[in-house]
Amino acid sequence: MDSYTLKTLPIADRQVDAIISYLELEFENYDYAKKVYDSIVRCYALIESNPFLFKRSVDSVLYERGFRTAMAMDKYAIVYKIDEVNATVWVHGVFFSTMDYFKLV
Repeated sequence: MDSYTLKTLPIADRQVDAIISYLELEFENYDYAKKVYDSIVRCYALIESNPFLFKRSVDSVLYERGFRTAMAMDKYAIVYKIDEVNATVWVHGVFFSTMDYFKLV
C-alpha cells in the first residue's frame, strides 16, 4: 500500500478544540479530555497508516460521496475522505457520535 499523508480541514481542527474545551471547561474533567484527545490522535495515526481500515460511512449520502468514519472511544466520529491520486487523507470533521453529523459534512 502506498504511503498516505493525513491532513485536517480547519473546521475539523476547530471541532476537536471545541470537544476538548467543552470537556475541560464544562465538566472540569481534564483527565478524560486528555484521553479523548489521545484517542483522536491515535485514530488519526491509524487512518494515515491504513486509510482503508475503517468502513465507508453508513449514511447513504456520505457513502456515495466516498466518506469513511472512524470512531474514537466509541463516542467521537472522525469523518474523512481518501484522495488516492494524491495519496492524501482529508479529515472533514470530528463529531460527537449522537449528532446528525452527516448533515454537517
